[in-house]
Amino acid sequence: MPTITTTDGVNIFYKDWGSGQPIVFSHGWPLTAD
Repeated sequence: MPTITTTDGVNIFYKDWGSGQPIVFSHGWPLTAD
């Protein structure tokens, strides 16, 4: 599972699809990554 770890120890999961310029969506609990 690809993650980024922040300086305060939080792991952020990400998904990478396709090609081209990335678009970032961010959400919080209680939603899932899908």
